[in-house]
Amino acid sequence: MSPAAIITGASTGIGRDLSLVLAREGYDLGLTARREDLLLALKDEISGRYPDGKVFVAPADTTNESDLEAAMKDLIGKLGRLDLMIANAGIGYPTPAWKNNWPDIKKILEVNVMGAIHSLELAKEAMLKQGAGHLVGISSVAGFRGLPASSGYCTSKSALTTYLESIRIDLKPLGIAVTSIHPGYIATPMTKKNPYMPFLLSPETAARKISRAIRRKKARYLFPWQIALLVRIMRVIPDSVFDWVMSLKKQKGVFKD
Repeated sequence: MSPAAIITGASTGIGRDLSLVLAREGYDLGLTARREDLLLALKDEISGRYPDGKVFVAPADTTNESDLEAAMKDLIGKLGRLDLMIANAGIGYPTPAWKNNWPDIKKILEVNVMGAIHSLELAKEAMLKQGAGHLVGISSVAGFRGLPASSGYCTSKSALTTYLESIRIDLKPLGIAVTSIHPGYIATPMTKKNPYMPFLLSPETAARKISRAIRRKKARYLFPWQIALLVRIMRVIPDSVFDWVMSLKKQKGVFKD
């Protein structure tokens, strides 16, 4: 029996390429995102490349609780079981503190925190009944320290990271693995407006790296290595040094509203 996986935010970016990678690896897939047309096109592409696999789609907005619950129930029912859940759906845009950002911050938190956690909680219920499974959340390297003009996005990824760490401890004795994924800059529709993206990776490369981390059941995976190293340094340097470095980047126009 083929392993079964569900991916949220599957229609574009990392989610789309993860779907293709997992299909190649023999997974039956349940794909969800807001745009049904893109989901159906992806389903056709996967079915054309890997005709032996099963692909089911269920459009849903992760911030709509009833829609998400219906989509997850539908996909789990059609797959028959759930071995892997990837909470990938996410958004992000600048929220500079000198502006009124509440509507933008609220939307970011609704998608990146509440939507992501809700999808993982729904998957967790199925996995607890099975006594096995693997929950994966796509966080970010931006979840470890607050970056200029990024209060909403950094807060959302920090919250998701902490949630994943907490449930990892609880679920390990119950046979359920939990992985927190922290990409650096990936060339997706969400990031294309960023003025500065060092060590940029394609979504195809990111998907392959994420898949490898999932197979190894890593607790936490930061990539690429250059960004991972910078994050580890940023986490231990004094606040005064961190603030100074970030202010230099801001003055150079790295962070814009």
